[in-house]
Amino acid sequence: MQVGGPAALRAEPLAKQLGTTKGSFYWHFADVPAFHVAVIENWQTKTLNILIDQLAADGSPAHRLESFGQQLLADQIDPAMRHWAQSNETAKLALAQIDEQRLTYISTLLSNLGVSNPAFALACYGTLIGSQSVTANNSPNEAFTALIDLVLALK
Repeated sequence: MQVGGPAALRAEPLAKQLGTTKGSFYWHFADVPAFHVAVIENWQTKTLNILIDQLAADGSPAHRLESFGQQLLADQIDPAMRHWAQSNETAKLALAQIDEQRLTYISTLLSNLGVSNPAFALACYGTLIGSQSVTANNSPNEAFTALIDLVLALK
């Protein structure tokens, strides 16, 4: 998603940014809502493919969990999609599906590490997505790693 958020995802600003006409936009999309659906579906597909790649990755569950966290923290589109989901039902549904898949993945990894309480998976995921919006001078990756270390120490 470009700078300016969902409001910038309109035919005229996009055409201007791309150096083309609004007619060109409408050649590809029936209307702006159809474009929004295409953007959301594209994000959801890419995000699911990343998760599929992570499922197939080698390594210990702890390493895979850390890698998952680093990947999510590096994703600059995820927070924008979360913001958009507050006002767009299609984005909200897509995000809910992604969240469910990610939570299942985290739960599976934690279970493989001997942690079966699903609340820990939710706490880990909440730390990841919440720390992206904290503007204090900190390291979200360090916070996530510290939480994982704590969870594993408690098992």
